[in-house]
Amino acid sequence: MARRLSAPSLPRDAVLHGTISSVACALPAVLFMSLGLGMAGTTPLWGQNPPAAPDTAAQEPKDSVRVIGRVLEYPSGQPLADAVVRFGEKGDRGDRGLERVTDPAGRFVFDEVPVGDQFVEVEHLGHERAADSVYLPPGKVIQLEVRLAIEPIELEAITVVVRSQRLTNVGFYERRQTGLGAYISREDIEEREPLALSDMLRAIPGVRLRYDGFGRAYELLRRGCPIQYFVDGAMVASGTGFYLDLMMPGDIEGIEIYRGAATIPPEFNRGTPTCGVIVVWTRSSD
Repeated sequence: MARRLSAPSLPRDAVLHGTISSVACALPAVLFMSLGLGMAGTTPLWGQNPPAAPDTAAQEPKDSVRVIGRVLEYPSGQPLADAVVRFGEKGDRGDRGLERVTDPAGRFVFDEVPVGDQFVEVEHLGHERAADSVYLPPGKVIQLEVRLAIEPIELEAITVVVRSQRLTNVGFYERRQTGLGAYISREDIEEREPLALSDMLRAIPGVRLRYDGFGRAYELLRRGCPIQYFVDGAMVASGTGFYLDLMMPGDIEGIEIYRGAATIPPEFNRGTPTCGVIVVWTRSSD
């Protein structure tokens, strides 16, 4: 609620000293306002006397007063430059004639502010906004000291994505973004810790394993349709008896699985037409 503060018995040439402070806490900013002659602890902002008003303001009209002041940081007391100080009706920011920006020492001057009830607000980037309703008595020079508490700025969380330089160079991540195949990275292999490389394919839809009489797993796609293998970008010739478990999981940087002719990228769509492709990238190759 606004507080109406006045000092009707003061001499005409008195300087009123006041403070407005915003205190950071869990609740909205708490504002304090006090006005009094020679308030304890208040230091004149420009030495013993405030700056002289322009000659045209030698006789201030009775319907306006002069307001001088300073904006400081709470609790350090450091002056705040480029703070915006504004007088006017609450919520009305249209009258730019009653707006000032503080100088490097945090000071501001209003030569004429209408007397009576006024709404004053002070803003500075990174600090709590201070605002209050005040009463400005006629025939006085008002000196205000405004203290703004630092406002914590919540920053968006920073996500760090570590990518394999090896897989970046061969276009693995670009192809993964298309979503046309299934992709296994080095991180996936380390998380699963498979005994055999074929174990990494067990959870991939459309891939099934066939075991021979020696317990070796062979990969099959779509009802036994043949698979074309690539190792480090080189096509493996058919009839060589190649299968994934010939390679150790610790030697593999990434695997790409394409389970249909329509999904095979152009760089791997060569040789004998097949139903799918499995691409293996090793850690040792450049």
